[in-house]
Amino acid sequence: MPYPAINPSSLEQPANLFYGRLRVEEQDKVREIVEGLVEHMDSTTNDDYLIAGVGGILRRPEPHTTRDIDLAVVGYKFAPLEGHNFGHVSEFTGMVNSYFERLSNSLSFGGLETSEVSLGKGSGPLSLLGLNRRKVFRMHGEEVATAEARLESFGQYCSKGMQVRFNGLRPIDVQFSFNMTPTEWREYQASLENSGRGEGQFFYSVLSHKD
Repeated sequence: MPYPAINPSSLEQPANLFYGRLRVEEQDKVREIVEGLVEHMDSTTNDDYLIAGVGGILRRPEPHTTRDIDLAVVGYKFAPLEGHNFGHVSEFTGMVNSYFERLSNSLSFGGLETSEVSLGKGSGPLSLLGLNRRKVFRMHGEEVATAEARLESFGQYCSKGMQVRFNGLRPIDVQFSFNMTPTEWREYQASLENSGRGEGQFFYSVLSHKD
């Protein structure tokens, strides 16, 4: 059965196209993650936000060859880019960490055993907080899911986030963009595309939003 085809004339693709390029069991887990993200964003900001599917699922002609499933979360805006400070970074990190705890609580619901290990320190003042860690969820001693956060430093696209793995499925990578509105994020995606950093690399599907 062929995968839904990308419309090459637009960076923004329909949500059902993103889901249609996943396996059925992956669709269910991504929808659960998106539902939890909506609850989190509704509880932590009054501003507009969006949750988007991005990455190789949309970029590759054969999405089954993609190693993970990427989600972007946008809507935490603190100040003009040139005017943000460490206080904003700290507040943002706390909001992302609170989602990690929400996610962890949802995974442990139902009596799963939980253990946690440190993933080592990042750099700067946030490295003192122990925010780089992995939580493992087991049932009757067998591992069923893991959630891994690396929040002490920023990733490639000025984001912080985590990865959750369910047995037998590809990892779901959730990245929160720092200090961007949905409009600014869309413009940023277009600027990356126009920079020539990879044909078709920055397609996205809005899976949920508030505006």
